[in-house]
Amino acid sequence: MKALYSRKELNGNPFDGGVIHVPLQRYLHSFFNKRKKIGRMKFHEKDFLFEAMLCLYDSGGGKAFDLFQIPEAEEFLFYWIILMHSNKKIVFEGKIPAENGRFLTKSEIKKNRIFFIDTCRCGGIG
Repeated sequence: MKALYSRKELNGNPFDGGVIHVPLQRYLHSFFNKRKKIGRMKFHEKDFLFEAMLCLYDSGGGKAFDLFQIPEAEEFLFYWIILMHSNKKIVFEGKIPAENGRFLTKSEIKKNRIFFIDTCRCGGIG
Protein backbone atom coordinates (compact mmCIF):
# COMPACT_ATOMS: atom_id res chain seq x y z
CA MET A 1 0.00 0.00 0.00
CA LYS A 2 1.36 3.41 -0.95
CA ALA A 3 1.76 5.86 1.91
CA LEU A 4 -0.71 8.77 1.95
CA TYR A 5 1.97 11.05 3.41
CA SER A 6 5.74 10.85 3.57
CA ARG A 7 7.67 10.83 6.85
CA LYS A 8 8.75 14.42 6.12
CA GLU A 9 5.15 15.56 5.56
CA LEU A 10 4.08 14.06 8.90
CA ASN A 11 6.83 15.83 10.83
CA GLY A 12 5.10 18.37 13.03
CA ASN A 13 2.42 18.90 15.65
CA PRO A 14 -0.99 17.54 14.56
CA PHE A 15 -2.75 19.63 17.22
CA ASP A 16 -1.63 23.12 16.25
CA GLY A 17 -4.30 23.50 13.56
CA GLY A 18 -1.72 23.57 10.76
CA VAL A 19 -1.30 21.33 7.74
CA ILE A 20 -0.62 18.24 9.87
CA HIS A 21 -4.18 18.42 11.22
CA VAL A 22 -5.60 17.07 7.94
CA PRO A 23 -3.50 13.85 7.88
CA LEU A 24 -4.55 13.14 11.47
CA GLN A 25 -8.21 13.48 10.50
CA ARG A 26 -7.70 11.16 7.52
CA TYR A 27 -5.91 8.51 9.59
CA LEU A 28 -8.51 8.68 12.36
CA HIS A 29 -11.24 8.29 9.72
CA SER A 30 -9.43 5.18 8.43
CA PHE A 31 -9.09 3.89 11.99
CA PHE A 32 -12.83 4.16 12.66
CA ASN A 33 -14.20 3.29 9.22
CA LYS A 34 -11.57 1.23 7.37
CA ARG A 35 -9.84 -0.64 10.19
CA LYS A 36 -8.25 -3.25 7.87
CA LYS A 37 -6.22 -0.48 6.20
CA ILE A 38 -4.45 0.32 9.48
CA GLY A 39 -2.52 -2.96 9.35
CA ARG A 40 -1.28 -2.13 5.84
CA MET A 41 -0.06 1.37 6.67
CA LYS A 42 3.65 2.17 6.57
CA PHE A 43 5.44 2.28 9.92
CA HIS A 44 5.84 6.08 9.91
CA GLU A 45 2.09 6.46 9.32
CA LYS A 46 1.20 4.13 12.20
CA ASP A 47 3.74 5.92 14.37
CA PHE A 48 2.14 9.27 13.57
CA LEU A 49 -1.40 7.99 14.23
CA PHE A 50 -0.69 6.11 17.44
CA GLU A 51 1.52 8.86 18.85
CA ALA A 52 -1.31 11.33 18.28
CA MET A 53 -3.80 8.89 19.83
CA LEU A 54 -1.66 8.82 22.99
CA CYS A 55 -2.22 12.55 23.38
CA LEU A 56 -6.00 12.62 22.80
CA TYR A 57 -8.29 12.96 25.81
CA ASP A 58 -12.08 12.73 26.06
CA SER A 59 -14.29 15.50 27.46
CA GLY A 60 -13.98 14.02 30.98
CA GLY A 61 -10.20 14.36 30.95
CA GLY A 62 -9.50 10.64 30.46
CA LYS A 63 -7.51 9.11 27.64
CA ALA A 64 -9.61 8.85 24.48
CA PHE A 65 -7.84 5.67 23.33
CA ASP A 66 -6.31 2.74 25.18
CA LEU A 67 -3.62 1.61 22.74
CA PHE A 68 -3.22 -1.61 24.73
CA GLN A 69 -6.68 -2.61 23.46
CA ILE A 70 -5.79 -1.94 19.80
CA PRO A 71 -4.04 -4.95 18.20
CA GLU A 72 -2.63 -2.82 15.36
CA ALA A 73 -0.75 -0.69 17.93
CA GLU A 74 1.28 -3.59 19.34
CA GLU A 75 4.50 -2.81 17.46
CA PHE A 76 4.25 0.90 18.20
CA LEU A 77 3.67 0.18 21.91
CA PHE A 78 6.62 -2.18 22.07
CA TYR A 79 9.04 0.47 20.77
CA TRP A 80 7.33 3.23 22.77
CA ILE A 81 7.79 1.26 26.02
CA ILE A 82 11.46 0.66 25.22
CA LEU A 83 11.98 4.39 24.64
CA MET A 84 10.04 5.38 27.75
CA HIS A 85 11.69 2.95 30.14
CA SER A 86 15.23 2.58 28.81
CA ASN A 87 18.23 3.97 30.62
CA LYS A 88 21.01 1.56 29.60
CA LYS A 89 18.59 -1.10 30.82
CA ILE A 90 14.81 -1.30 30.85
CA VAL A 91 13.56 0.30 34.07
CA PHE A 92 9.97 0.09 35.28
CA GLU A 93 10.24 2.19 38.44
CA GLY A 94 10.60 5.80 39.50
CA LYS A 95 9.50 8.91 37.63
CA ILE A 96 9.16 8.17 33.92
CA PRO A 97 8.33 11.15 31.69
CA ALA A 98 5.32 10.85 29.38
CA GLU A 99 3.54 13.12 26.92
CA ASN A 100 2.51 16.70 27.74
CA GLY A 101 5.08 17.08 30.54
CA ARG A 102 3.40 14.60 32.85
CA PHE A 103 4.85 11.44 34.42
CA LEU A 104 3.52 7.89 34.08
CA THR A 105 1.31 6.70 36.94
CA LYS A 106 2.16 3.52 38.84
CA SER A 107 -0.68 1.70 37.06
CA GLU A 108 0.61 2.83 33.64
CA ILE A 109 4.12 1.64 34.51
CA LYS A 110 2.72 -1.71 35.65
CA LYS A 111 0.69 -2.07 32.44
CA ASN A 112 3.79 -1.26 30.35
CA ARG A 113 5.93 -3.77 32.28
CA ILE A 114 3.37 -6.56 31.85
CA PHE A 115 2.97 -5.82 28.12
CA PHE A 116 6.77 -5.69 27.60
CA ILE A 117 7.45 -8.91 29.49
CA ASP A 118 4.61 -10.78 27.75
CA THR A 119 5.77 -9.56 24.32
CA CYS A 120 9.38 -10.58 24.95
CA ARG A 121 8.36 -13.93 26.43
CA CYS A 122 6.39 -14.94 23.33
CA GLY A 123 9.28 -14.19 20.99
CA GLY A 124 8.60 -10.54 20.28
CA ILE A 125 6.25 -8.97 17.82
CA GLY A 126 5.55 -9.45 14.17
